[in-house]
Amino acid sequence: MSPCDLQERWRRSESLHIDGVVFASGRVILFDVKELRAADGTVTCVAAPFAETSAESVLHYNSDAWVEVTSTSRVDAGNARRVLAGEGAMGNEGFIALERDETLEWVFFCTQSNPFSDLRVEGDIAYATDGYGNDWQIPLASPQELKVTAR
Repeated sequence: MSPCDLQERWRRSESLHIDGVVFASGRVILFDVKELRAADGTVTCVAAPFAETSAESVLHYNSDAWVEVTSTSRVDAGNARRVLAGEGAMGNEGFIALERDETLEWVFFCTQSNPFSDLRVEGDIAYATDGYGNDWQIPLASPQELKVTAR
């Protein structure tokens, strides 16, 4: 899978259907994402990187590992960059992405978060709220260092 193929899929509103960050170069950082349910019914998401691979490797094992994404929020991040957030094809999925000059830099996709909303950028960090009300903080230069905070 070439970076050009990733860009073409992104232009068609598609992302790899994996929990993790996919970079424009084809580098993939896989995440372990869990929902923690409290006795009162609140849900907190926990997300941590656990392995690095490539889009080519993912597609070698699952050639149809694509999912449609729908952007519901867009925020200017300066320097010809914008951050997008929204949902995947299923109600439990969400994504946050960074574009520069309308070209994908990276996309974080999550099958446990529900759609992301309330997107904003402060400095070089994107903030979004998942469907459970958790706040996700994603450094634009190193999205694999994201943090999730319960409200």
